[in-house]
Amino acid sequence: MKFLPKKCFFFVAAVLCLFSVTVIGVYAENKQNNQVIIIKAAIPSSFPPYYQLDEHGKPVGFSIEIMNAIARRSGFEIDYQPKESWQEVFDVIRAGEVDLIPDVGATSDREDFLDFSLPFATLNLSVFTRSDSKLNIRNNSQLTGIKIGVVKANYGSRIIAKDYKLAIAIQFDSFEQVLFALLSGQIDAFVYPESAAWKLATQAQQQRSIKVIGEPLVEVKRVAGVHKGDIKLLSTLNSSIKQLVSSEEYQIIYNKWFSEKPPFWTLQIISWVFAGILLLLIFIFGMWRYHTIVSLKKKLDEMVVERTQALSESEARLRGLFELSPFGIALNDYSTGDFLEINNALLAPTGYTREEFVKLSYWDITPEEYKDQEAQQLAALDKSGRYGPYEKEYIRKDGSRYPVLLNGIILNEPSGDKLIWSIVQDISDRKQFEASLIAAKNEAEHANRAKSEFLSSMSHELRTPLNAIMGFSQLLEINAVDDVTKDNAKEIVDAGNYLLELINQVLDLSKIESGHVPLLISSYNLSDLVNNCLSIINPIADSRSITIFNNVEPFRSVSVYVDKSRFKQILLNLLSNAIKYNIDNGSVTIDYLIKDNNILQLSISDTGKGLSLEQQSHLFEPFDRAGAENSGISGTGLGLVITKDLIEKMGGTIGFKSEKNKGSCFWIQVPTLKPQKQ
Repeated sequence: MKFLPKKCFFFVAAVLCLFSVTVIGVYAENKQNNQVIIIKAAIPSSFPPYYQLDEHGKPVGFSIEIMNAIARRSGFEIDYQPKESWQEVFDVIRAGEVDLIPDVGATSDREDFLDFSLPFATLNLSVFTRSDSKLNIRNNSQLTGIKIGVVKANYGSRIIAKDYKLAIAIQFDSFEQVLFALLSGQIDAFVYPESAAWKLATQAQQQRSIKVIGEPLVEVKRVAGVHKGDIKLLSTLNSSIKQLVSSEEYQIIYNKWFSEKPPFWTLQIISWVFAGILLLLIFIFGMWRYHTIVSLKKKLDEMVVERTQALSESEARLRGLFELSPFGIALNDYSTGDFLEINNALLAPTGYTREEFVKLSYWDITPEEYKDQEAQQLAALDKSGRYGPYEKEYIRKDGSRYPVLLNGIILNEPSGDKLIWSIVQDISDRKQFEASLIAAKNEAEHANRAKSEFLSSMSHELRTPLNAIMGFSQLLEINAVDDVTKDNAKEIVDAGNYLLELINQVLDLSKIESGHVPLLISSYNLSDLVNNCLSIINPIADSRSITIFNNVEPFRSVSVYVDKSRFKQILLNLLSNAIKYNIDNGSVTIDYLIKDNNILQLSISDTGKGLSLEQQSHLFEPFDRAGAENSGISGTGLGLVITKDLIEKMGGTIGFKSEKNKGSCFWIQVPTLKPQKQ
């Protein structure tokens, strides 16, 4: 290699020296020109999460980190000067003691002492309430009269005072105080910057206890507030803000203060852990597969054998059930109606052999007149997947018919074929039984009509000689020459009256049962009906010193919709019983109650001996006298039976309650208005 000439060497050395001097000069000049610019910034000492002081008194928060990032891009440092309140912050920047406020809401009332930078955040001033509150504000005009909590010096307090004067504003010193007031029910809602409220509520573990209602009261742009007139500083800040808001650093700062704390299990960590676990599982799975594949195959073979055996047993049980079922079972092809499977119960009544029957379709054994009904059942089968219950007839081999009851479902085969399972019940015996019941019913009705006609025709023949006997007995009693004859005549008269009452009630009951009792139902005054009956009953009650309390009399406007004569017959029977079975010097109470659906309940209570449970169970049976047969109390045992039939024919009901040795209460319910026809 050849060496450079000496002239070239000296030239290179001179150039290097000149370059070194130039670099040193430039460095010295830059060092002199690049002195750090200090910008004074006033901040509130406590406005989390925007501004706050850590345990060492150092300013921290979203606004501090945003301003630090702007300062780095602008080439200056920030001298933060914490103040006790927002008012002090505004006072010092008005006086020109500081250069800017790092983060402040761009509101019109601050434009006289601040120039606003480009916005780097938007703050929604929203209304919060308890998550379980029923307070529902669809628009902010509905805040009138609501207790609203606001934090002093917060923009929300001025918004409420200025634009929502009808709301009841209550001021608090901090967010924690206003949150506690809401949760304890002292206020209905509070106003606070939405993102900050969620952050602070999360720190207090109360984020599930509150919710936002309505639309935000206002959207406030967050800006840097520069001392009025400092155009150069404002321009520098705007340039740096443009770079910051579109950077990843801004997103990191925002998420740090307004998002949940990033979980330890990040996607990258989870991916590495998952990869390690996956490799371990692959190794374990390989070992497990190597050691268990043989035993697994053995178990599968055993399971196949067990399942095959179980299926065979199940099929055998179902086949036994199919063959031994007392009802006919058939499987038909949906499209053709051909019989594919039948059991013995289906085959037995048809007269066909199995070989003959399986060559038929259900159309072959169905009479032609059931064609329309069959179409309806097939339509139901297509719509719901089932048909029936459905009665029709089947045709036997000899051409005779027998009734059947069918139910069925549709079965869709994996091959796509459609089949019909049907249960076919031979109901010949049931139809014969129904026919015998109808015949027996007709025979009973005929006998009942014959009995009624007989009793009606005999009424005159029975009453005529009885009236003669009673007349002569009464004459004999009047003209008796001695007491013995008079007593004997009285016994004949009493027996005749009892027999006449019995004949009348038997004939009455017969007429009711045969439906030959005409009813003239109309509206009648209840008090008049009761008083008419009491005029007949009162002498009987007076003879035994029994007091009758009529609680219907004061209410003259109450009417009932009944047959007048038959209703009086019912009242007389119930009042007569209440006196006959009462004690001497006892009482009878008549009362009423208007129930729902225009129904009146009339009750007649006595102070008699009452009825035992055994007597109550037979009370409405003919000729039952509730144990009074040998008591000397007259009666036939038909009165309550007739009363029950009459009240039911008038659209009413009868009932009672009784307690031994405490008396009885019988009640009837009748309509107060003409019933509406259904």
